[in-house]
Amino acid sequence: MGDALTALRRLARKNPRTGERRSLRAIAAELTAEGHINPASDRPFSIETIRMAMLPKDNAKVVRAAKTAKGKLALQPVAA
Repeated sequence: MGDALTALRRLARKNPRTGERRSLRAIAAELTAEGHINPASDRPFSIETIRMAMLPKDNAKVVRAAKTAKGKLALQPVAA
């Protein structure tokens, strides 16, 4: 996981020439192309896993999934 996290941070950096960042989907595809897979499931890393890995450690659990009135899942902040 350490090599994958290093690669994730490298891929998430801004492009020095254009100032743009890769999307989470592009990062996931590039990690898979480099041979990094999720060791827990032996599948490519999900976008949510990548998003959570990019958060600072102290903010790792600031949101939770909850159903809206229409029955869809939405992320809501967690009260501290």
